[in-house]
Amino acid sequence: MRLVPALLGLLLATAARAQAPESGRRSVEAWAPAQFNGAQESWTFAQDARGLLYLGNNAGLRVYDGVAWREVEGLRPAIRALAVSGSGDVLVGGYKTLGRMETAAPDNRLRFRSLAPATGPAFTDIWALTPTPTGAAFVADSAVFVWRRGDSLATGTRVDARLRGAAWWRGALVTHDAARGLVRVETSEDGVRLVRLPGGERFAGDHVFLMAPLPDGRLLVGGRAAGLWRLGGAAPERWTTGADALFAAHRATHGVVRAGGRGLAVATSSAGVVLVGPDGRAERVDRTDGLPDDAVHGVFEDARGGLWVALARGIARISLDAATRFAEADGLPGSVTALARHRGRLHAATTDGLFALDRSGSPGATGAASDGRARFVALLPGRADCQALLSTPQALLAACQNGVHVFDRAGGMRRLPAPTTPYVFHRLRTDTTLVYVGLREGLMRLRLVGGRWQADARVPTRAQVRTFAEDDAGVLWAGTDLEGLWRVAVAG
Repeated sequence: MRLVPALLGLLLATAARAQAPESGRRSVEAWAPAQFNGAQESWTFAQDARGLLYLGNNAGLRVYDGVAWREVEGLRPAIRALAVSGSGDVLVGGYKTLGRMETAAPDNRLRFRSLAPATGPAFTDIWALTPTPTGAAFVADSAVFVWRRGDSLATGTRVDARLRGAAWWRGALVTHDAARGLVRVETSEDGVRLVRLPGGERFAGDHVFLMAPLPDGRLLVGGRAAGLWRLGGAAPERWTTGADALFAAHRATHGVVRAGGRGLAVATSSAGVVLVGPDGRAERVDRTDGLPDDAVHGVFEDARGGLWVALARGIARISLDAATRFAEADGLPGSVTALARHRGRLHAATTDGLFALDRSGSPGATGAASDGRARFVALLPGRADCQALLSTPQALLAACQNGVHVFDRAGGMRRLPAPTTPYVFHRLRTDTTLVYVGLREGLMRLRLVGGRWQADARVPTRAQVRTFAEDDAGVLWAGTDLEGLWRVAVAG
């Protein structure tokens, strides 16, 4: 029987978020700053139609083609905001930086073109930007810059406000004013006017980490204190999730709505990334999963559904496909040798013992508070090398080094002594009251008597029995390591 190293984890395919209670840890790939020739802190990502990934870092802009990272020459200030418009414009904002990328002849290399007006309002950082139908809007602390496609420069207007965030919604730029809350930016010949959105007042004094138009035409807004709200309907609608307490306690910094209605991904300052499913269930991905740091500045979902994470130290990509993993940190030590679902609960036999999946989000072995994760719990005291499992209507059978353990419906456990280590089970199709057990030396038989499994007979030999096969004629075959193939008489 082939062993699966627990270092690689036990992979469980969960095709839908309805299976989230059985989800394990996400696969994480990380890059240290030296690997992309950048500074420690990264802030943001974007991806163009060709699949090129853009990274905003404290040392400038980096581009990844799936194989190698390269630096955009001449663009070294910290890049805080990136986006790609529907027409393909790669928009860039950062420390005293406002512009777009161009592919220049004759070498088709990417080059940065500044759109900052020479006489516009001074600004220190562009923290947010958004594509618009005619170009883009860039938001600084106390200024708004608008670029129209075809113009060589943007136009800027100073505002008497402290702004953060940007979204294009219902034909206007929406941003967050620390004093007023959520506002719509209206421009006219008289200048810029900030008009508070209905329901936007609840975000005054809050830190807004998410503003995203939804497919149904509403705007999803997330505040650390206020939580998540959908605006633009008949009345503002609160969306209560399992992550609400995390947004304030761990200072949510940024969020994105995942494609295909698969929920949200939210960055936090001290708890890694929080994934929120459409049903509001929360799942954390943090350093215990492989993130280099729990301080996250930004998140971005790429064209393949992976989540890129900009960290205070390095960057990472979280795989959000159906495969998750359980390993020793999740209560599953040793190498996994057998799996069985018994009475709806997943059980795993390993070289360290027998374990069952607990979906209650119980504390770990160290007594740490629950993090909402499913984890495995031990069913046997101490360590035991377990090799096989068999689920029957009457009980779960586990083959371990010290015998066959029988777990009955009432939750009781008893041990049937085996003369040598048991390795494998086979329950006859032609007589389901009989189970054969392959041993280190020979085989034994179990019989169901009065609803209880009991040891019934043994065939002693020095040969190991590791495999069984029952053919269509009802003949049982047993494979051994030293004595070839046995044909087993199963009568009585």
